[in-house]
Amino acid sequence: AELYFSGAADTTGKTITVTSTGNVTAASSESWATVKTSGKTVTVTVSANSTSNARTAVLTLTADGISSQITVMQIPS
Repeated sequence: AELYFSGAADTTGKTITVTSTGNVTAASSESWATVKTSGKTVTVTVSANSTSNARTAVLTLTADGISSQITVMQIPS
């Protein structure tokens, strides 16, 4: 799965709802892509991409002992 963001900062973010028995945990491979969890919902926010290149982060979501990875891509501003 993939999430796409424009080059601007997105403090509202995009949400992912996980279908699981237990709550979800989430981690990001990059500091510019931040994840927050609340129960079974993960919210992903990004800071502005002031570089001239697109950038990619990998989110790892874990619930019920199963992990899944989601790629986050952000174009330059």
